[in-house]
Amino acid sequence: MSTPFDDAFTGNNGDPPDSNKWDLIGSPDIQSNEVEITNAGTAEVITSKYVFNGDFDVQIDFDIQSEPAVDSFGCELLAIIDSTHQMYVSAARWGGSRRFQEGFINGGGWTYKGTARTNSTGKLRIVRGGPTHTVKVYYADGAGTFILFEETYIGSATDPMVIEIKNVQWDSAPTITCRYDNYVINSGYVAPVNDGVSSGGLVFGGEVIEVESEHVDLLSSGGLVFGGAGDLATLGNEYVDGPCIGGLVFGGEAPEQWINPWAVAVKGGTYRISGVLYTLANTMFYPGLGDIAALITVSAPPTSAGLYRYDLLSIDDAGNVTVTEGTEAATPVMPATPTGEVKLDHILRYYGQTSIVQGDVGKLYKTPQLTKLTAVIADNELAWAELSTAITIYAYDQYGALFMGGVLINASFVSGNGTIAPAVKSGSGGSFSFTYTRGHTAGDISPVIQFMASTGMVTVAFIMLLDADGKKMF
Repeated sequence: MSTPFDDAFTGNNGDPPDSNKWDLIGSPDIQSNEVEITNAGTAEVITSKYVFNGDFDVQIDFDIQSEPAVDSFGCELLAIIDSTHQMYVSAARWGGSRRFQEGFINGGGWTYKGTARTNSTGKLRIVRGGPTHTVKVYYADGAGTFILFEETYIGSATDPMVIEIKNVQWDSAPTITCRYDNYVINSGYVAPVNDGVSSGGLVFGGEVIEVESEHVDLLSSGGLVFGGAGDLATLGNEYVDGPCIGGLVFGGEAPEQWINPWAVAVKGGTYRISGVLYTLANTMFYPGLGDIAALITVSAPPTSAGLYRYDLLSIDDAGNVTVTEGTEAATPVMPATPTGEVKLDHILRYYGQTSIVQGDVGKLYKTPQLTKLTAVIADNELAWAELSTAITIYAYDQYGALFMGGVLINASFVSGNGTIAPAVKSGSGGSFSFTYTRGHTAGDISPVIQFMASTGMVTVAFIMLLDADGKKMF
C-alpha cells in the first residue's frame, strides 16, 4: 500500500523528479525509472516539500553506479530539523573499504560511525518514534534485511523534519553517481512546508484520522490498548478535496494526514513479566488516535489466495514491542511468544486485506464461509433492440476473498418480467453466470431479480428496459 508521498521515480529518461514532492539543487534526473544523482564537483540534492510532524518511518533503495575504488564519498538519506539537528545514514567508502556510515548532530558537534558494507546496492531507512521518540537509522546490505545502526535523540519529538537524498564527497572527492528508487513512507504525519503562502481559498472538510473502538488487551495487567487502523473509508489519505466531514479551514497550509494501513497503535498501561510490574507511558500524540505509546508497523498480508498468517505482538521489560510473523498457511498457526516477553495480542492477516481494521486485532482464523453475494450486470440498461444481458454473481467469504466452496443459487423475479436462465445454479469457484432475456413486448416491465444462496445470502440486480422510443418501462 503506497502513500501519495511515496515515489518510484518513474518517467522518461532526463525528466526531473516530481516537482510536487521534491525541491531540487542541481540537475538530478530520472534514468531507467530511478532518480540519478551525480556529484562531479557540484552538488545535486533532492529535498522533500513536506515535513514530518511527530513520528515517521521512511526508506529508500540505493544503487551505486560503477562504484569507484576511491575513498571519500557517500550516498545518503538525511533527516533535518535545522543546521545543528540532523541525522543521516549512507552507503560510503572511507578507510580503504566500503562502509555504511551514520552521523548525527544534536546541537553540538557531529558524531560518526561506520560498519562494513559488501554490496553496491541496498536500502537506507530513518525512523523517529518508539516510547522515547528517538531517531533510528538502519541499513540493508544488498538484498539483506534491515539492521539497526544507531539510535539517539535529535531535537524534540515534534520538531518538523524534512528528508534529503543526496551524494556527499570529501577529501579526494571522487565523481560519484548513485541511483535511488522506491522511496516509501511506512508511517508518518505529513504536512507541507509552510512557505508563507496560503494554499488558497476555503478548504472544505478537514477529516483527520478516525479509528474504530479500541481493543483492550486483557492479557496484560492494566491493559495495553491497540487501536487498529480503521478501514480506508475512514482512515487513509484524506485530502483537502476529499470527503467533507464538517468544518471550514480558511486559507493557510492545509496539512495532509496519512497513516500506514499496516500499523496498530499501542496505548500505554501496565503489564507483568515474571511477576514484575512494568509501565509503558503514552509519550506521543497522533491525530485521531490521541495519546499513544507507539505506532507499530507490521508487514503486508499474504499475496496468494487461500493463505493466512498470525502476526503476534509482544513486549519486553524495556518497553520494546516485537512483531513475530507466523508462517503463511491454509490453516495458520500462532507463532510462539519470544522468550522474556509477554504477548500483547495478535493480528489475523489474510489475502486481499487492504488495511488492518479493529476486527482483525485478536481475531482467530475460521474456515472460510459464504458471507456475501454481489451482482455485476454486463448492461444494466437495455435499449429496445437489445434483448438480453449477462449477470455474474460473485460469492465472497468473511475475509473478502472469493468463496471457493460449493454454492447453490436460486434466481427469481421480485418484480418485472422476462426470463432468467438458469433458474438454479450450483457449483464452486466463486462466480456464477446467468442470462436475463426481456419479453420484448409493449408490456415489458424493468425487472428486479433476486439471487439467493441456499445459506440465505441474497443480492439483487435491477435492469432498466427502454421502449422503442427510448422511454423507460416500469
